[in-house]
Amino acid sequence: MNKQDGREKKLPQLTKKVIGKVLKKKDVLPDKEDAGIPGQELADKVISKMKSYKEDLSHLNIIICGKTGVGKSTLINSVFCGNLADTGIGFPVTSEIRLFPDENFRTDIPLRIYDTPGFELDAVQRSSIKEQIKSVIDAGNGNDDRCIHCIWYCINTMASKIEQEEINYINELRQLTAFGSDGEKRSVPVIIVLTQSIVKSRADQLTKVIKSSDSLANAVIPVLAREEAIDSRTTVKAFGMDKLVEKTEELAPFISDTLTSVQIVSLKQKQKNCRSVVNLAAVTALGVGAAPVPFADAPLLVSAEIAMIAKITVLFGFEADKSVMMGILSSALGTGGATLLGRTVVSNLLKLTGVGAVAGGLISGSTAAVITIALGEAYIQLLSMVFRGELKKTDLSSDKGRKKFRQLFKEALKTSKDSNIYKSLSADGSSEVLTEGQTIGDTQENK
Repeated sequence: MNKQDGREKKLPQLTKKVIGKVLKKKDVLPDKEDAGIPGQELADKVISKMKSYKEDLSHLNIIICGKTGVGKSTLINSVFCGNLADTGIGFPVTSEIRLFPDENFRTDIPLRIYDTPGFELDAVQRSSIKEQIKSVIDAGNGNDDRCIHCIWYCINTMASKIEQEEINYINELRQLTAFGSDGEKRSVPVIIVLTQSIVKSRADQLTKVIKSSDSLANAVIPVLAREEAIDSRTTVKAFGMDKLVEKTEELAPFISDTLTSVQIVSLKQKQKNCRSVVNLAAVTALGVGAAPVPFADAPLLVSAEIAMIAKITVLFGFEADKSVMMGILSSALGTGGATLLGRTVVSNLLKLTGVGAVAGGLISGSTAAVITIALGEAYIQLLSMVFRGELKKTDLSSDKGRKKFRQLFKEALKTSKDSNIYKSLSADGSSEVLTEGQTIGDTQENK
C-alpha cells in the first residue's frame, strides 16, 4: 500500500480532526443572516416541504373500547395532540360509535379515534356494537388511509376483577381482520390498556392475570394518563403512555411516521425516527458532496438538509412558523453557515492529504455527511428541549433559540469524533455504515 492509499484510508478520521481544529480557530457560523441564501427563502422552502410531508401522511386509525368511566377520553387527550376528546362529543360513525376528531371541523390532524360505548351494556347491545366495530374495520379495508391499525381495550386497574364476559369479548375482537391496499389480511392488534394504574402492585397483579390467558391480547400496558394526588403530600406521576405509543408502533410499523407526528408522550420514539431521517439525509449529502462540483456550489446539498429539517419538524408535530425557521436556519443552511464550514474543512483536508480527484470527492462527501449529521442532531436536540419544557416554542423565534441552536450545532460537530455513523459511498452508489475504527479504505478493500 502506497502513502496516498494510506492517507485515503484515514479520511474519516482526518475529517473529524480538521473540523475540530477549524471550530477552535474560527467560528465559521455567522452571527447575521447570510446574503447568499436569505433566511426568508430558506423558511419558505422548509414550510413548503413540511406541507408536502404532512399531506403525504396516512391517517392513524385506532378503535378504543372499554367500560364507561375507565378514562378513555383522558387517555386520548393525554397521548395525542389537539385535545380531541375535550368536549366529549365526536362525529357519529354508526348508531353507537363516535369518531374523534370530528372531520367536519378538524382536518389538520391525521388521526381517527373510533370511540365505542361502555361494555356494561346487555348482551344484545354488546353484540350489536361488535358488529358495528366490524363494519368500521370492513369500511377501511383496501384503503391505506382508513385501514384500522390497532384496538386499545381499556380496563380500570382498580376494578375488582376482569369479568369472563369481557375476556370473551376481547377474544372476539382478536378474530377481526383488516387489510390495506396490498390486500394482505392481518389480525387487528389488540392492546389491553390498564388505566388509572395508581397502585403499582395492583397493576402488576392484573397484568399477570391477563397474560396468563393465552393470546388474550398482543400486549398489556399499565398507564396513568394524568397525575393523581393521593393526599396532600403524595402525588403519583403520570406514566406508561410512552410505552403504549412504542408498542403501538411495534405492532403497526407501517404507520410509524403518522404516530410519531401526532403523539405527545414519547420523546424516545420521536428521536429514534428523526435520527433515521438524519441518517438518510447524510447518505444523500455524501453522494452530493462527492460529486465533481465545488462544495460551495452544491444547492442539492442544501435541498437535502432543508428536506431533513422539514421532516424532523413534522415528526415532532410542530406547526410551520416562518419566523422560527428564518431565525434558526439562516445561520446553519446559508452559504455562510454549514456550507462555509464545509468549504473550509475540504480545503484544509485537500492541503493536508494532497490526494487526487477521487479521494477529493471522498473528502467532500465525508465532510458533507458529517455536517448534515451534526445539523440534524442539533435540530433534534433543540426540539427535544421544547418537548421537555426546557424551552418555549416562542423562544425558537428569538435570539435565545437561535443562540441555543448554534451552540448545539457546534457541540454536535465537536463530538462527532465519537460517532460511528459516518458513511462511505461505494462504487455502485450504495452506502454502508462505518463501524467504530473502520475507514473508507477498509470498506473499499472488502468489496
